[in-house]
Amino acid sequence: MRLLDFCGIPNHGGSLELLVAYCPEPAVAAAAAGRPICLAVHVGSHDTGAVLWDAPRSRPVRLTEGHAEVVAPLVLPPAPGRYHLEVDAVVEGAFWASGLGVVVTAFEAVRSEDSSVVLTDLATGVVHRVPVLERFAVPATGYGRAASERCIEVPWALMHYRGEERVLDVGFANAELAHVEALGALGAPLLAGLDLVAASQPGIAGVQADVRMPPFSPASFDLIFAISVIEHIGRDNSVYVWGRGGEADAADGDLEAVRQLAALLRPGGRLVITVPFGHGENHGWLVQYDTERLERLVRASGLSLAGAEFYYYDGSWKGPVPAGRLSGYRYRVGDHSASALACVVLQQPVAVAPSRLRRVLAALGVGRVVATAVGALATLRRARALAGDVDWLWRRPVCS
Repeated sequence: MRLLDFCGIPNHGGSLELLVAYCPEPAVAAAAAGRPICLAVHVGSHDTGAVLWDAPRSRPVRLTEGHAEVVAPLVLPPAPGRYHLEVDAVVEGAFWASGLGVVVTAFEAVRSEDSSVVLTDLATGVVHRVPVLERFAVPATGYGRAASERCIEVPWALMHYRGEERVLDVGFANAELAHVEALGALGAPLLAGLDLVAASQPGIAGVQADVRMPPFSPASFDLIFAISVIEHIGRDNSVYVWGRGGEADAADGDLEAVRQLAALLRPGGRLVITVPFGHGENHGWLVQYDTERLERLVRASGLSLAGAEFYYYDGSWKGPVPAGRLSGYRYRVGDHSASALACVVLQQPVAVAPSRLRRVLAALGVGRVVATAVGALATLRRARALAGDVDWLWRRPVCS
């Protein structure tokens, strides 16, 4: 096995990937007996030992003469530290190559305080560095070769965090580990989660409820994330909620959801949404948006469109591109993945007094008094949030 490339987004829940040239060892090929062989990267900490053994898999290795290029996903903890990596082959339900006595290929990864990652190939001494991104961009040609749309959605969305104090994540219960860890790494004083499913995720004050009937007071949040969730609202959610019927309950459930989420935003607050995009489709458990339905979603929210970008998959993830280029892209049903994405930021307008009234208030010195009072109230609310007293957020008792 030989490392060809190492790339990705090291911060905000982005994907890291090792591109390796690999040919199954004779012992592995014989034991596989024609069954699919995948690669996985075991992660261990030099301080705490094993971190991740049953890691995400690559796509099955193509059994050809010579070496095949295989992308092995790497899930690296967000905490700074030195990690030991082993790339191992696996046949599901049967064996690991290391269990057959095959020598694994080892690397060392160092995550710095700024979240950048340095990878050292222990066999050759070759060093690769992946820097952090301050603003989202596809980091390299070939990014996301073996990944779902989450490798775009999660970092794109979370990079819109600007130090907001009250943050809500919708659909947190079934979120991937990288998503949950990256949310916690934002450092928001108050981080709440809303989902149809009751779940416990570290660092998230979880609430079980339908997003169309959110149990929060109006204007409760500064920032709301809805990453790959709006397309499921009102659809068949039996795959996510045990015992729930398999029928859609509202064709326009997504439109009602964004209306309710908009009402939860404070003045100037933002709603960050990602949805599958391209050719309009209804798959029962989700809808894929086309331009017309996406425009309906924005209008239904009553919010201002603060930004939108569009990405697509063509052997790897690319973009941003104009929305019109993606009208023929269809959902990859077999992979349960999108072929294209719409990433949208909607904003609640900031209430501004009429200019004449502002001049009058300024002449009377009222503005300074009001600003002082508002500042004192904000300080009090910050203190309560930091102390963990979040009862004032809820309209009524909820199951958490």
